[in-house]
Amino acid sequence: MGASRNATLGAMAGGDAKVARPSGRALGVGLLATAIGGSLGLGAAHAESLADALALAYQSNPTLQSQRAQVRAVDETYVQAKAGAGPTAQAQVTGAYERTNLPQSVLSQPGQIGTNTALGQVSISQPIYSGGRTAAAVDVAQAKIDAGRAQLRATEAGVMLAVITAYSDVLRDAQALDVRRQHLEMLAHQLDIAKARQAAGEATLTDVAQAQAQLAGVRALVSDAQNQLQVSRAAYATAVGQNPGDLAPEPDLPGLPASPDEAFRLAEAQSPDLALAQENEAISRAQIVSARVAYRPSIAVSANAGYATTSEPFFARSNDWNVTALATLTAPLFTNGAAASGVRQALEQNTSDRIAVEGVRRTLDQNVANAWNQMITARTDVQLQQEQVRAATEAFKGMQIEYDAGERSTLDVLLAEETLRNAELALLAAEHDQYVGAATVLRYIGRLQGPDLIASLPQYDPAKHLNHVRHSGMAPWTDVVVGIDSIALPGAHPHPIPQPPPARNPAPVPAAQPVPPDAPLSTAVPTSPQR
Repeated sequence: MGASRNATLGAMAGGDAKVARPSGRALGVGLLATAIGGSLGLGAAHAESLADALALAYQSNPTLQSQRAQVRAVDETYVQAKAGAGPTAQAQVTGAYERTNLPQSVLSQPGQIGTNTALGQVSISQPIYSGGRTAAAVDVAQAKIDAGRAQLRATEAGVMLAVITAYSDVLRDAQALDVRRQHLEMLAHQLDIAKARQAAGEATLTDVAQAQAQLAGVRALVSDAQNQLQVSRAAYATAVGQNPGDLAPEPDLPGLPASPDEAFRLAEAQSPDLALAQENEAISRAQIVSARVAYRPSIAVSANAGYATTSEPFFARSNDWNVTALATLTAPLFTNGAAASGVRQALEQNTSDRIAVEGVRRTLDQNVANAWNQMITARTDVQLQQEQVRAATEAFKGMQIEYDAGERSTLDVLLAEETLRNAELALLAAEHDQYVGAATVLRYIGRLQGPDLIASLPQYDPAKHLNHVRHSGMAPWTDVVVGIDSIALPGAHPHPIPQPPPARNPAPVPAAQPVPPDAPLSTAVPTSPQR
């Protein structure tokens, strides 16, 4: 995974193993004093730290809660599949009343005869061997559970990234609004100075107009900044579940890789997206076995016990018992092509899923590279923007001194101040992008789970529910029957991934021709008359 990718990203990393590693501050236990410990709830005070926001989202985010419920629902498919190896029993009770009219005859008078009948029956059935159908269904259900857990990890990482991004957005936009407001105050003060100097004959109406134009433009920017802050606050409330309060600065994120090669290696081993694609392939592989056992016979035993009673007027009551025991062997002889089609369908689905794994792997590599590059580029930008802010601050201070001495115009001061504010905003954006880029790297390498970020956060364990319901309501010998059913299951034997044939005698590539200077832009649909 390393050499070829490092050639692409090594220049940005500068060959330094510390390019992506933070100073060591992590989201620690102390940051959770107000977030966990039994006092966390939707009605709690506004989150003031990133750890508070992450903990609240981990426990209450509806997207995450819904996915957890979905995993618990998938757990029940395992119980249902395994139940096919156990007994089933049902009872049936029937009551009937019959009245018969008797016609008049030589020997009897006309009359009526009524009959009351009651029938009770109990049926019990126990599969002995289903040809592997039950065992294959259990394997499919287990694969679906594994895929559901991988999806849960991906959803959790996405929620954590959304919280971190929203938190950083609010901080950036709140600070950007402060910068805009400071700029507005400075311009208002500068306008007052320009008017005073114009009244004293030291400046012209042009100087006043320039200050007024700048002031009006920055007022519009302040309004835009206020709107952007509200947009970010709304995104924060959606991800976390409450409006942001006074947010503390973001702490450094733990677990960042030291190099792009390590990032690619961790993504290959821990990425929930890649794990989900692999588990989906495991599901379709298990479904191949489930399709192939459709050809096999099955054996089951059953027993029926019934009791019937009849009460007739003027006759004695009659009672009947009936007990039946059966052993049934069922073997499919002809399915009109349905079984063969099911096997072919399962094989092609598995081929598609195996190809999809490689597609997810390539996309994952691209995402890791992009996130790494964003983080490193933003880090470089932070250093450059810090230098720009320092230089712009010195230039603005010097410009004010020279303006007071009459050596600079109002426009010079306005431009110097605008340069300083733009540098401050660019620094805020670079710091935001660096932090979000680092969180995105953690997202794709599988290290953005709640407990990864906050060690003392109570972790949700999806296995607990399955362990609770695994044997719920089952007969003690169910596992034995499943074990018998698992004997000599057919293999999956997936088809090899088809490869296109190599091209034969490819047409030679024509020599490159220079593009004419007046070449038109390409259109969406060819405009040639022949087309």
